[in-house]
Parts: sequence; structure tokens; C-alpha cells
Amino acid sequence: MPGSRSSAAALSLALALAACQTRDVETRPFHVEVARSDAGSFLLDARAAFRFTGTGARLEPTVLRVAGVVPEGGGEPFDVTLSFRADATGGLAYPAQFDGAQLTVTLLSDPAGKGPVGEPLNYPGFRIETTGVLAADVRQFAVVESAYEGESGTDAILVGPLEIRVRDDWTEFEPAECGPVYYDFLEVTGDDEVISLSRGERGDLSIAAPDPERWTVLHALSWHRRGTCGNQAEAWTQFAAWR
Repeated sequence: MPGSRSSAAALSLALALAACQTRDVETRPFHVEVARSDAGSFLLDARAAFRFTGTGARLEPTVLRVAGVVPEGGGEPFDVTLSFRADATGGLAYPAQFDGAQLTVTLLSDPAGKGPVGEPLNYPGFRIETTGVLAADVRQFAVVESAYEGESGTDAILVGPLEIRVRDDWTEFEPAECGPVYYDFLEVTGDDEVISLSRGERGDLSIAAPDPERWTVLHALSWHRRGTCGNQAEAWTQFAAWR
């Protein structure tokens, strides 16, 4: 009967739509948290970068204290604790060599920073370097994440000699709650090689200047949307790099 066929078609369509994903794509930001022992703050009226030096203490795999930081204008030293979520992608953790080492930190702060669903994200990233006598003693560790508009959400100051860019990819997507979300890839450039990393991938490449060094880059996740709702970010990138 025509009515029965029509009802069956409508039911099939309803079931197909019900099977589509209506929730947002799962994104787990590093959610960097910063605490100072002097109750001070690194948040100003606008986006800013701070650089400070102290002695490292690896309290937990994702919790690091930098002790004995001297204020720029002088005064009593204070400690800074840098932490990120313990269930970070790829088992990310501070290098054991940071414990007891002299460290220099470059910290990016943004009082207006937002996460993927509009939540506050005041510290989009940081870079840490050990202060070694020899170039070979120097280790670096960088964490970067950002909701952004335009071509790239990265900050060159945080990734040292690496050139890292987010590249749009329109081949893999999820039908999220407010329109499709497309998974992008990370393009990382060294001295004479370029690698592309999909979400969850990591890769190695060399930087020869000023001294030969091998970097590892972990691409946690990058995506862009076609349609947003509420405070959702238009695009997101999240990665880490270390040597």
C-alpha cells in the first residue's frame, strides 16, 4: 500500500537521522593552570608573554614548580606552579630532567582566552628550557593550544625554531551538534623536511641551527567548524613539542 511504503520511508529517515552524532566533538584541552606563591598574577589587560627563571621541582608528571623566581623590578623571590590536566593526550608529562634543573619559562597569558566551548582559557601555552653549560644539556618542552579565527592559532615564541601551522582538511568530518566539524592536520617544518601530523600522531624532525637537535611534535587535535552555536570556537588547535 502507498501509505505503508511512505510511512516506512519516513521511519527509515528518522532512524538514520537519530544515528547521526548530535553532540559536539570530544576535545580535551590541556587547561594549563598557573599559581604563584606570592598570590600575584600573570594576567594583564591584554594578551602578554612573560619570561622567568627558577629551579625546577617535578611534583607530579603534569605538575611542575619553578622556585626562586626573582621579580623583574626586584623584591622577594616567589615560586610558580605550572600544571596541566593529568589525562592529557598521548601521556604527555614533564621531562624527569626538569627536577632540580635551572629552568627558563616563557608563559603566554590571555585574559580573554577561550576554550573550544567558550570556557575560560587564560594560559594558551608555555615553553620551558633548561639552562645548561653545554648546548647538548639544553632541553625544551612546549605546550600550545588555542581557539582561533583565521589560518593558524600557533605562537612562534612558544615553539622555538620549529615552524608549525594548522592546515585545513576537508576529507574527514563529524556531524556535530551545530554543523560539521572537520579534522585538520598539523604541518611542521624543520631545516630540510616537512612532516604532516593527523590528530593523535607524533613525529620527529631535525633542526641544525644553532646546534644539531632532534624535536618530537605531538599533535593532540585540530579542527574547524562549518556552523557554530553558543560560545563554540570556530577553530581549535592543540599540540606539544619537545627535544
